Amino acid sequence: MAELADAPALGAGGREPVRVRVPPSPFALFRDISKTTSQVREVAAQAVPRVRDDGRAKPLDAGDRSAGQSLTRSRMTIAACYLSHEGVVLGADSTATYRFGNRPHYYDFNQKLFEVGRKTTLGITTWGRGELDGTSFRTLIAELADSLVATPPASMTEIADRWVTLFGGRWGAAFATQIARGQALEAKLQAQGLTQPEAQELVNLINSYFTGFCLGGYWPPDRTPQAFVFEFDPRVAQVAPQPLAYDTASFFAMRTPILRMIKGYDDRLVGDIMKSGKWTGTEQELRAIMGKYQLTHDVRLPLRDAIDFVHAGIYTTIKAVKFSRVDQSCGGPIEIAVISSDRRFRWVRHKQMDQAVMLQEGRHAKRSKA
Repeated sequence: MAELADAPALGAGGREPVRVRVPPSPFALFRDISKTTSQVREVAAQAVPRVRDDGRAKPLDAGDRSAGQSLTRSRMTIAACYLSHEGVVLGADSTATYRFGNRPHYYDFNQKLFEVGRKTTLGITTWGRGELDGTSFRTLIAELADSLVATPPASMTEIADRWVTLFGGRWGAAFATQIARGQALEAKLQAQGLTQPEAQELVNLINSYFTGFCLGGYWPPDRTPQAFVFEFDPRVAQVAPQPLAYDTASFFAMRTPILRMIKGYDDRLVGDIMKSGKWTGTEQELRAIMGKYQLTHDVRLPLRDAIDFVHAGIYTTIKAVKFSRVDQSCGGPIEIAVISSDRRFRWVRHKQMDQAVMLQEGRHAKRSKA
């Protein structure tokens, strides 16, 4: 299988993100909310090549970290959200990646999907950076829940704004120097472009400090399901919640495998063909031809089928990563939760606190019987 690593999310704040919808029908099958800046991606792809085990050079993967960092924790995650008028489905894998210099180490029982509080109507999933220095995301999400009890909000929009204030304030304070540098490089990129070392530096900043969240649910007495995406990006000064559309699935972080399956091609192939000089038509004409073979449906998914779709997308990604040459940065148990308009947060798939122990004991038991 070819390399599957996603290009880093390289878009500037304040501009419309790239949205890819499949199929071109009244009900979009998914929404790719990644932000890309092609100039940085192209320059960085040529910068500081690494060497594979087979001796061939390759560009920096999305999960790489600078060699100067002795230990970093990241979540090269596959996370998903399906928003319908019946409710919100959230899902994520469980692998956390720690890097000791350039060496990755994986833990497969990390939690990336949380209920906001207890017996509530809110859930949140995360990708990107795994924690703030000294403060877990679990703690920050609990603080958000405490604030909702102490001062009840009027709407889901207010809850989303509170998360921007709470998390954004802590994130901005913890990484003020890196954020300032990222904004300076982004400004230079837009004004005059970057050198290869600068482009590589910007990629490393994004890979190390970018943090994403998807918050979904409803807030009584309004039972209308809603979902918002938050992208805390070291190039962006102000973060605004991005509302998701109904009857749409969104995939975050390691999206390439599931998008390949649905669309029938890797989106990066379009750029390669356009740059080859062999194609004489427009990009839109090329996409129209390639889009003929997309997997499509033109119905609103029932809630249980939306759960199935989210699980299938995450499972497909985990297996695609496993049977490829990229870092095994997606895996572990798949967690899924649903908040339907008539019920509170419910776990569909959720690992128990002793699941890692049970797995190990199960392996020992099988060996003793052999």
